Amino acid sequence: MTEPPTPIATGTPTSSVSAEPFAGFRLKDVATSRGPIRVRVGGSGPPLLLLHGYPQTHMMWHSVAPLLAECFTVIAADLPGYGDSFRPPPSEDHASHSKRALASDLADAMAQLGHNRFAVAGHDRGGRVAYRMAFDRPELVGALAVLDVVPTGEVWARADAVLTLTYWHWAFLAQPAPLPERMIAGAPDAFFDLHVRALGLGGAPGRYPAGLMADYRRVLDDPSTVEAICEDYRAGAGIDRDHDDADRGERRIECPLLVLWSARGALPRLYGDVLEIWRPWARNVTGRGIEASHFLVEDRPEDVANELTCLLAYRAPASPLRTTHQEPAMSTDAMTDPQPRDDLAGKLKRTELQHAASSIPGRDIVQVLTEIPAGVQSGWHQHPGEEVGYIIAGTVRMEIEGKPTLTLNAGDPFLIPPRTPHNALDVGPDTGHMLSTYIVEVGEPIATFTTP
Repeated sequence: MTEPPTPIATGTPTSSVSAEPFAGFRLKDVATSRGPIRVRVGGSGPPLLLLHGYPQTHMMWHSVAPLLAECFTVIAADLPGYGDSFRPPPSEDHASHSKRALASDLADAMAQLGHNRFAVAGHDRGGRVAYRMAFDRPELVGALAVLDVVPTGEVWARADAVLTLTYWHWAFLAQPAPLPERMIAGAPDAFFDLHVRALGLGGAPGRYPAGLMADYRRVLDDPSTVEAICEDYRAGAGIDRDHDDADRGERRIECPLLVLWSARGALPRLYGDVLEIWRPWARNVTGRGIEASHFLVEDRPEDVANELTCLLAYRAPASPLRTTHQEPAMSTDAMTDPQPRDDLAGKLKRTELQHAASSIPGRDIVQVLTEIPAGVQSGWHQHPGEEVGYIIAGTVRMEIEGKPTLTLNAGDPFLIPPRTPHNALDVGPDTGHMLSTYIVEVGEPIATFTTP
């Protein structure tokens, strides 16, 4: 078995970025049905597509990509409309710049490079392209990371006065052409210094080489790029929102999803618990805030690279700040004294390791690692299919409706029939670890609380 990659050291940088970004990477133009896409390719291992945000290019990954290339084949791409990729022609409904269209272009490019199953990580607008790809082409995307975004449909559905002042450029850039294009052309320095840099670009010492900042500034001197940026936001205000609204409650992202965001940025102020916003949109969500600006990839490249490495290795990272989707757990006292769910005394950590379609029509196979602290129980719950389990560590008392109570030790297997109420208590003294494989109905929650 291949050993998982070693976490990358994190913390305050001790030196500036490399004078030769993307050393060892190959620069390529990949032909697609709509036009060429500029990419840098480097490293070896499972493929990982990196997508940039507004108003940048693939160069924003200059410090992260070499770290990831130690374990993965990294493909950093310019989004269509940005950098040296082709410029989609504007369309009346802005569909040519929709995240669905851009995701299709990038999937085409990955196929041309020989990758038919890969992971995707995207920042800002690139995150929106990445999650749209996971929705539309789930057979391609094995793991997904989105950085400092919530779904576009959520942004507009929750829009208020605070968002209008914070994300003012969303409405400004979405105005009909050519108003925003001409206003940016009239004062590009002011737009860059008072808007883009105000979001945090260039703020972290030692992270932004002068030449790179000059390149970012020159983006606004290219009328075709500015037009594409505005078309991108016009699509976001219309057709992208329509696509999200059509998926809301109907489809979910099937692959593991990592969400990272600026801990001091707009998302916590606007939405509070960022993971709560994402949970209805994906089956398996993990993530955390990073102490950085909106441009967290360049502010804290080691942190971002470590989180992506951990996502792709399907294991928990070293950082204690990471959170996972957790189910409530009852204290030992609740075994004999039922209490409302609000009185739960602890939490279970549940990490989804794999999620794939079964050969049985209408069924998924889900594998989960559960950690139960000593003296804590799961609470009575059931699953919409079989649970095949194995105790890795600890001693667990398993109550199953209609059956004798089991005491399970490390190395013991167990089987829970579909929709059968059961309750697991770790009797101590150590934390229990259980590996469970569920064969569940598609679209059903893995676990729901019930009563025996």
